[in-house]
Amino acid sequence: VMSGTPTDGEVDNILITATNVGGSDTETLVVTVGSFADLGLVTINNGAVYSQVRSGNLTYFGGDFTQVTDANGTYARNRAACLDFSTGLWTAWNPNGNVTVNALAVFGTHVVLGAGPGTTGGVAHTGLCRADLTTGAVDASWTPALNAGSVKALLVPAVSDDLYVGGDFDTIDGSPRVCLASFQAVTYALRSWRPHVGSDFITAGGVVRALAPAGDTILWAGDGPVRIATLGVSQVYSFGRTAKSDGTTAVYVYGGYSSFDAFACHALDARDYIGGGFAGFDFIADSSSFVT
Repeated sequence: VMSGTPTDGEVDNILITATNVGGSDTETLVVTVGSFADLGLVTINNGAVYSQVRSGNLTYFGGDFTQVTDANGTYARNRAACLDFSTGLWTAWNPNGNVTVNALAVFGTHVVLGAGPGTTGGVAHTGLCRADLTTGAVDASWTPALNAGSVKALLVPAVSDDLYVGGDFDTIDGSPRVCLASFQAVTYALRSWRPHVGSDFITAGGVVRALAPAGDTILWAGDGPVRIATLGVSQVYSFGRTAKSDGTTAVYVYGGYSSFDAFACHALDARDYIGGGFAGFDFIADSSSFVT
């Protein structure tokens, strides 16, 4: 039995001896432990990265860059690229878009790209498209029509879960989907899912910038003007948890105010963590309690 955890690349020569009544023999077993890839030579030469998502040893990056470099050279990678962490080299994956990629998600055999109106891989879209996980070829059959705005956040909570989308859009394919929407796994069909409280609904005026899995719910966060009309009164909400099943927003949906600007969120156990450009917020809809 050989056991242990290597800390670096090395070559070990292990002597193995076998003995029986016929005699004894010793041979050398050469064990080669590969070293980690040198990522010190990996760069994104211009622009910024706004999103990344991992699939095995591959990590996909999205942003507004147009060029990348590794130990073998410099390559054009327009707004999206894929790095193989086992080799430290950029792959040939290149959807080749002309619009900034704000969000990425691995969904089945595709990488979904969230952006604004533009063209990716020669396919025109209004903010959503999907590229083959391996080849980077863009599927012209799936380009949901967003009436305005752009996609800011994407989330696939688990392998079998649906795709959740956040942004500042008002409708998708002619159906009201303000700031939040969901697509079915495998079929990519638009679900009826949209956050609401009973018969209430989200109205226009805000942007959802972040999504996070939270058990049976989706945690979302964004700019304060995201509103939910409750009993005929439009209240400001900046983040909340919404059921995956039917889009019902939990009764403890959180409040905010117009200057509340959230860019990130994370759910851990029963706690929600929100990051952004705010100095305080209130968590009661009528603003009777203010917390810094």
